[in-house]
Order: sequence, then structure tokens, then C-alpha cells
Amino acid sequence: MKFLVFCLISFASVVKTHIVVCEYKVFEKFGYACEVKFLQIITKEDRMITEAFGTHLKAKSNDDVKYFDLRFNSINYFPRNLTDVFKNLETVRVDNATLREIHKEDLQQFGDKLKNLWLQFNLLQALDADLFTFNPNLEDLSIYGNKIKHIDDGVFEPLENLHYLGLSRNLCTNEMAVNRTSVILL
Repeated sequence: MKFLVFCLISFASVVKTHIVVCEYKVFEKFGYACEVKFLQIITKEDRMITEAFGTHLKAKSNDDVKYFDLRFNSINYFPRNLTDVFKNLETVRVDNATLREIHKEDLQQFGDKLKNLWLQFNLLQALDADLFTFNPNLEDLSIYGNKIKHIDDGVFEPLENLHYLGLSRNLCTNEMAVNRTSVILL
């Protein structure tokens, strides 16, 4: 029993959680939004979002938020537990945020509700084949302006509803390259 208590205390001291402060807005095209003005996620252990605060617009709550905006924050690793706080997210934006990697486990939290994912001007280097396994309804994906060198074969296959894919301004000069062996670097 003492070992279990020690492990729980040790784990709790390693995992850092965040309470985000939102500026709530309405965007005509994307609906009710939470814009985060200051958040830092520096390590993988540092990315759990537990709550959100801010002054909601009249008759709105976190359950109404469809758009989560993390532009211009220091986000090295994709935040986790977002859908525990915002249950109806359809659009997530992590632009100009130093995002270094993204995996299917990061996107699993959104399931088939995710329609728009904008990750432009970050530090992403690869897209794994199974990245969008849980997000078949993604319509708009923007990953331009990253450092992408590797795009695994079949990464976009689950995205039958994809209408827009922004890939330009990456290290991969052949935007038609879909497996790691066919990527051409500058």
C-alpha cells in the first residue's frame, strides 16, 4: 500500500495540468470560440487541460464552444483532455505555436466531430500513417509552413470528406509524395 501511495504522489508531481483562460467570441463561419491568450506546454507531461475560465457571452457555456484557438502560444506538444472541457469541438487551431509532433492519440479525443484542424507555421516534421484514424469527418486540414520531411503512405486515406489540404511551405518539395522513400528535400 505504501508503494502505491508513493507512486501516486510521484506521478502527480510529474504531470502538470493547465487551466486555460479563454476570451470567448463568436466567429460567423465556425461558431462559438475560446481564444487562449497565454498557455505554455513545454513537455509531454505538461499538456493536460483540466478547466477553462473566462467571461462567457450571454447564455453560453463551455459546452457551446466549437472552435478552440491556440495561436501564438508556446505549444510544443498537442494538448490533451480538451474534449473533457469543451465537449463539442469541431475546429482546433494551433498556429505559430512551436508544435513539434502530433500523433493519433492526440487527435483521438475529437473523434468524428473534428472538421477543421489548422497546424500551420509550427515545427512538425512527419505525419504518421495512422494520424487521422479517428477523424474521418475532417474537411479542412492545414499544415503548411512546417518542417515536414516525411509523410507516411496512406495518411490521408481515412479523410473521405477532406475538401482542403494545405501542405505548401514544408521541406518536402513534392507535395504528391506519400511515403517516406519518395519525399524529396530541398
